[in-house]
Amino acid sequence: MKQAKIYFFALSVVYAILLVLGNLDDLTPQGQWRVQAAAWLGEPPAGLKVETMRAGFRGDYPTTVFSIPANENLRRSIIDTYHLEPAGTTKDGEVKYGNKHILPDYADDTRPELSGLSVLISPWLLVKPDGSMRFCVDDANVEQGRYPVVSLVAHPYPQYLPRGEWELFYRHLALAVLCFLFPALFCCAGWLWLQRQPVSAPETRRICLLIPALVGFIGAFADFYLHGFDMSYSLFSSAFSAGTNFIAALLLVGITALLRKLFDKPA
Repeated sequence: MKQAKIYFFALSVVYAILLVLGNLDDLTPQGQWRVQAAAWLGEPPAGLKVETMRAGFRGDYPTTVFSIPANENLRRSIIDTYHLEPAGTTKDGEVKYGNKHILPDYADDTRPELSGLSVLISPWLLVKPDGSMRFCVDDANVEQGRYPVVSLVAHPYPQYLPRGEWELFYRHLALAVLCFLFPALFCCAGWLWLQRQPVSAPETRRICLLIPALVGFIGAFADFYLHGFDMSYSLFSSAFSAGTNFIAALLLVGITALLRKLFDKPA
């Protein structure tokens, strides 16, 4: 049981570190601005804050919203760049801008097919009576057919676009492997391959099967829920992660047992 506790602790720490490293851009408002808005509006403004609006339903997506202090030049830049139009006033006197879908004009080396960027974006802006703003670069929950499309809008600051369509693809792939396969690989590699423990040992079931499934469940839930997905989607993803890690661990244990039977010579 002591070995199982060590593996659980070590896996949890390594998993958390890798998860943070894979999401460094999500840790600061400036980092998120550079990923989502800098190609349109340049460097992040002073006093920038960010929040993630949690998805309300399983089919919805989380929405990143930037809070910006009063800045008339930036307000005009947002409206002009995205071709936004007034869309009414809230009961608190806030002026809404939107009613447009934007089809960006990407350079050949920054096209979004595999980079994680939306092909069609739906921005909106909310200006408060004191001039401060709430701004969303792309609300993925806006119905695509509801508003007209402004075609092929060029990015004013294309130098901030990721160069090469594989850049974010590989990052997302690495995070997917971390979530759905890494716990199984970590435990099986450590226990069966490095320590050369017997496949039939009682601890093998705890370390190689139960711990990866448990950490996979907890880690996936933390990742998806902290990124703004609703409870049901986060639990579904957690269960899927636990299942994939359990199956992967089962296969690794089986393959290890088979290879030892074939190649390990009796003492």
